[in-house]
This record gives sequence, C-alpha cells and structure tokens, in this order.
Amino acid sequence: MVEFLRQSPVFCRYLLAVASAALGDALIFIALPFLVLSLSDSPQTLATVVVLGSLPRFFGPLIGNLADRVALRRPLVAAGLLRAALFGLLAGLAIAGTLPIALIYVAALLNGLLSIFVFSASNVVVPQLVSEQQLERANSLLQGAIMGIPLLGFAVGGTLVATLGSALTVALAVPCFVGLSAVMRTLRLPRRAASGTTSFVADLAIGAKLLTSQTTFAVLLGLSLVLNAALSGLNVAVPLTMRDLGLGARGFGLFEMTLSVGMLGGIVGVGLLRGRFSLGVQVGGSSLIVASGLALMSLLDVYALFGGAALLGFGLGMSEVAAITLLQKLIPNGQRGKVLGFVLSVNALGLAAGAYTAGLVLAATTATVVYASGSLLIGAFALVWIAYQLRRPPVPASAS
Repeated sequence: MVEFLRQSPVFCRYLLAVASAALGDALIFIALPFLVLSLSDSPQTLATVVVLGSLPRFFGPLIGNLADRVALRRPLVAAGLLRAALFGLLAGLAIAGTLPIALIYVAALLNGLLSIFVFSASNVVVPQLVSEQQLERANSLLQGAIMGIPLLGFAVGGTLVATLGSALTVALAVPCFVGLSAVMRTLRLPRRAASGTTSFVADLAIGAKLLTSQTTFAVLLGLSLVLNAALSGLNVAVPLTMRDLGLGARGFGLFEMTLSVGMLGGIVGVGLLRGRFSLGVQVGGSSLIVASGLALMSLLDVYALFGGAALLGFGLGMSEVAAITLLQKLIPNGQRGKVLGFVLSVNALGLAAGAYTAGLVLAATTATVVYASGSLLIGAFALVWIAYQLRRPPVPASAS
C-alpha cells in the first residue's frame, strides 16, 4: 500500500482533498439535524431536509455527463468554495437567531447538488489516476478516507453540538471545504477525453442505452434503490431515536462513529477477499450483513443500536467498494460520469421515498418499523442479486 501511494502522488493529493471535505461533511451531518430540531420539533420537517438534500441526485445523468465532458479541476475548486460560503451564511444567521427553516431547505438542496458533482467527478477522475489493476485498491483508499476521516468528525461534532451548539459546529465545518479547494488548486488532472464528439443530449442517450443493455445493471439498480431508501430512513429515525433515549447529539455522534468503524472494517474486508470471491458475490453478501444490522437495531435497545450500527457499517463498507469497482469495470472510459449519474438518479428515488416514508411512520409509530422494514427489503433484494450472480459468469475481483 505504501508503495502504491508513493507511485501515485497525484492520487494522494486528490485523496487529501476528499479527506478534507469528508471531515466537513461529518460535522454538518451531526449538526444539521439538531439545528433543524432546534427550530422545529416535527419529524416531517427533518424528513423534508433529508429529501431536499437527495433531490439533486435526480440530475445525476446531467451532472455526470458534464463531468465526462469538462476539465474538472476548476469546477472542483469552485464546489469547495461554494459549500464553504453556503454553510458560512447558514451558521452566521443561526448564531444571530434569524435563520428561517426555508433557508435550511435551500441550503440542503444546493449542498446536495454540489456533493453530487464532487461524487460524479470522483467516478471519472479516479480511473484516470491509477491503472485498472490498481482501481480496487484506489477505491478502497478513497472510501477509507470518506469513512475513516468522519470518525474524528462525528466524535468532535457530537461534543461540539452538545457544548457549543449546532450553529457554531456548522461554522467550524467551513474551513474543511476551503481545504478541498486549496488542495484541488495544486492538482493537474488528466485532460478530458473527447466525449463531446456528440451533442449533450445524444451523449445522455448513449449512457442510458448502455445502462439498459445489461441485466446486471437492472438487478444492481433494484438493490441500490432499496439500500438507499432504508439508509435515508435512518437519517430521519436515528437522531429522533437518540433524542428519545436521552443520548442527544453525543449519542448520534457515537452512533455515526460506530457506523464508520464498521465501514472501515468492511473496506479492509474487501481487501482480504480480493481475488477469492467475485465482486458481484461481495455486493450480495455485504447487503445481507446490512440487513442483519438493521434487524438488530429494530430492538431499540442501546446496545442493539450500536451493535447494529457496527454490522450495518461493515456491510456498507464492503458493498460500496465492491459495487463502485464493479460498475467502473463494466462501464467504458468516457461513459462513467453519465452512466453513474443515472445510477444516482435511481438512488435519489430511494432516498426521497425512504426519508418521506420514515417521517410519516415516525409520526404515527416507533422507529422499530423503520428499521425492521428496511431489513426485510434489503435482505429480499440481496437474495435476488445473489441468485442472479450464481446464474451468470462473474465479473472477477481485482487480482492486485
């Protein structure tokens, strides 16, 4: 691993930029729900913020197609600065006591849009910074940064919200997004391939045709849809569960830390399984682990919640690396941004439906229903995916 990093200096700096943004994301993730709950005690209000944050995923094909067609360094620099300005404004108004809920809605929407662009850019850039043989290792490191850095952010964020308040915690995330821009300014990314030989609309049609040309994509999209619906429901249910248990922001931060530790374990697990099981089997098996974690959480016991978070995180860590690597191997150069943009749009449907449904369910009953139903849905689709994988030639895991 050290040798790989030494041979990939540009990827290392890109990794540093992503890590800086991940720390800021972690602080926002902990602070924003409690900022919303300080202004409104309604589960539906919190659900609306989650839904608005996921809506930009519906524009995934457009954003991904743009990422395929343009030089990405300057847009990534601008994305970091815009996110810093957005949360700086939000924090300033909250500290002054003049922050309306409507502005949080706007901020959630814009932040989601910028986050989707950064995600789409990563899917395009990373395969160009490393060889195909090193792609799974690079994705593991990238996901390790995205999941590992927030360990600090979740711990610090929970303490900051409990001691300084949610508004100041949002303000402290601003330098992290400035750090993303500062590092990106130093990078010289590969020039874009000439994806623009066709019109923007024609390019989208090519991506859509590729996505519908293989049964693998359709089955994987179904699994991704229910995964995102269940996980979006957690973003509404867990803060409320922690509040009801008397654990508040510190408990929520500890929960997210446990989830991230599990994710890191799952990412390490992918490395240990490299070459032993196909990427498709890894996706299916890890999804069953996610379902088990949600089932444990449905007991609503403190120990069950944190034990379930560890299982859930382990499954997510494995699934994320395996699924992204599988898609990057199946999608040719020049098409990854737009095709994965279509995947984001499908995920957005799951995120919006999951958050909205969770808000309605929590207003009428307990979080047990949210956790248990998510477990059943993911488990059923994981079994369908595994059955499909056993009937088709596997896409092999990287042998590196």
